[in-house]
Amino acid sequence: MTTQIQLEVYFHKARNLIPSDFNGKSDPYCKVLLEGKKLGTCKKKKKTLNPVWNERKSFKLKGTFEELYHKHVSINVMDWDMISRDDFIGSWKGIQLCELPPNKEVQYIDKLTKVPQGSLNISLKLVTPKEVQTKWEEKKRKKRKDLEKKKRKALSRTKKSTN
Repeated sequence: MTTQIQLEVYFHKARNLIPSDFNGKSDPYCKVLLEGKKLGTCKKKKKTLNPVWNERKSFKLKGTFEELYHKHVSINVMDWDMISRDDFIGSWKGIQLCELPPNKEVQYIDKLTKVPQGSLNISLKLVTPKEVQTKWEEKKRKKRKDLEKKKRKALSRTKKSTN
């Protein structure tokens, strides 16, 4: 059964983007990607290297909790061009969906990758029904317990080898 899970993205702003147009500016917008496939975009801002979007978008994610858990979301900042192909002006490294706490907004202010300068300020929120949130939290607890168990085993092996 597919439960409806949504990704809300709040596009705050970007700073110090690389110029991509002849006028020394860019017409930036963000493209949201899930596993490299486009979910959607925000509005473009004309002739600026420091766009302020203040725009919230919601994207419905297809798949079950288990299918979506380890998927990776990233954002490409693009320069809109009327005649030619849009130019790439930076990338936000992204995050796996499992790293987002369900139904809580998390803000990221990060340098863009694959370019010499620029930063992006966004917030992400994974909107899930209560039963999915419970599953998510159970999986996180289990992962923490497994990590603790491995640490204890490694520590006990280290103690045995030193004796």
